[in-house]
Amino acid sequence: MKPSYQSCFVFIIILFTGCHNITIPKGPDQDKQPIITITVTNFTTAYTGTFSNDATMNITNGTKIQYAVIARNTVGGVKELHFDMPDIGLSNTSMGAPDASGYVPEQLSLVGNGTTPFIDTYTGQGRAYTATATAVNFNGQPTTVVFTVQIAFNRPVISHFAFDKDPVTGDDGTYIKVGQSIHANYSITDCNGCSVLIRGTEGTYLTPQDFPSISSDHLPTPSGSFLVHPTHTYSTYTLTCFSNWGTAAPAVLHQQWNAVPKVPPSGNTYYYLVHDASACWTQSVISDTPEHGEDAIRTGTTDNLTFTVISYTDFINPDACPL
Repeated sequence: MKPSYQSCFVFIIILFTGCHNITIPKGPDQDKQPIITITVTNFTTAYTGTFSNDATMNITNGTKIQYAVIARNTVGGVKELHFDMPDIGLSNTSMGAPDASGYVPEQLSLVGNGTTPFIDTYTGQGRAYTATATAVNFNGQPTTVVFTVQIAFNRPVISHFAFDKDPVTGDDGTYIKVGQSIHANYSITDCNGCSVLIRGTEGTYLTPQDFPSISSDHLPTPSGSFLVHPTHTYSTYTLTCFSNWGTAAPAVLHQQWNAVPKVPPSGNTYYYLVHDASACWTQSVISDTPEHGEDAIRTGTTDNLTFTVISYTDFINPDACPL
């Protein structure tokens, strides 16, 4: 990867060498290890920070960063400073030596390799780039600082969420009969350790009830399906996905039982406004009489239901049930 940079971003570093007339101490016990400071500028976020200890910076994919490295020792000077980030070829060394008077540089600095600044753009979701800065004094005492750039993964995205299509009619599953089962299918982009949660509720007019059979955070990733078996006229399924890198915008599917068929049903189809003690909904059934239709709906429930026969127009009216 070749470094890319803009000249207006280049650091201006003033090098101080030997300004305090530092000489080499006679032994390590009289010297100090150099202090390394790495200055990091993130051009994507306009952030600049300094680090003198091991550190990690979390960045987004495609971030441009520049480094400047300083090693300083006010007691015995700095003999060598080396900076290396091998993954992208950023590397250079600065050497210090006594001058004619025996004085040694208090500080060494690196801002690039020759005339090329330490600038690069970092790509690759989840990838880590490690830089090492090492400085040594004239008594051979080293200091090392490791700086790591960690590129975050993208947040997950729900790229597909839909019911099975009927292979004959091409129907997308939006309209199915109560009691009929159908698969809802989903796919996640940029999952990266994500979890998928589905929550289902039944009913528009009754108090929504969770579907215990499909409420789960253990759905397969990054794609899968689940079987739904609605028992009321209106059903809603909400798919959410989250990871350490963010949360996907939820995806929602709505399901209705014969709410708007292409040809209004005729014959022995009966429509009802159904009440219980706390809720109301509309429902239809095919039967020989309205009474037998009520019996069919009551089958399998102990709820105290009240039925009012309504028209097809009222059946598809969202305001059929009083609030």
